[in-house]
Amino acid sequence: CRAGASTSADRLDRVADSDDPTDRMVSRIQKLLALGRSPNQHEAALAMERAGELLARFNLERDAIERQRRYVRRWVGPVLLRRDEHHRALAVILVDHFFVRVIWASAYLPLHDKAGSQIEIIGTRENVDVAAYVHDYLTQTLEQLWTEHRASDGYRGGRKAQYLAGLTHGFLQKLAAQRERITQSTALVWRRDARLEDHVDQLYPRLTHRRTGGVSRGEDYLQGVEHGREITL
Repeated sequence: CRAGASTSADRLDRVADSDDPTDRMVSRIQKLLALGRSPNQHEAALAMERAGELLARFNLERDAIERQRRYVRRWVGPVLLRRDEHHRALAVILVDHFFVRVIWASAYLPLHDKAGSQIEIIGTRENVDVAAYVHDYLTQTLEQLWTEHRASDGYRGGRKAQYLAGLTHGFLQKLAAQRERITQSTALVWRRDARLEDHVDQLYPRLTHRRTGGVSRGEDYLQGVEHGREITL
């Protein structure tokens, strides 16, 4: 866009005031995610589960009434020269629980003259909005929890990569348990969007999949798993 482009905040409309049902749904989900920060653990857990239920219900209803969806792409997070296990687990969280596809897209760091990779999220606009929010929130939370862990009395000089990997896997376990409760109580079934899969295949007809190793499952990893189960999105 042009460097001189600008606008006044007074000319912008709030998403919550939009007439678009998609915008209103995104606003409701964002409010529930905000309630997830409540110091009341019961209230926070209920808000998180309700947000997950709305995501599932909204996708199923849209799938039933829409003939064609519009998909968008968004790049989130920094360009990485090396992908650690917690980076890959964070991508799994977005794919398995927030109705988007994640691609590790090739990227370039001009100041370092080095090639790297960056997370690219693909999906409907509202799902990409939520997934980007989740990515940024979890990225900040992981760093905060690592800082607190390193300053704790129980820290014995362990590796950051192990602890962060444990955090993401612990949170994945929590999300899986939450999904199971929602499925049993509402009869909603998670399923992939076949049209999104076709869209990604068109964007990346030569997409490849790789399996890579992870960190050792030492004490710091196990502590991370325990703390990750306590993360409230």
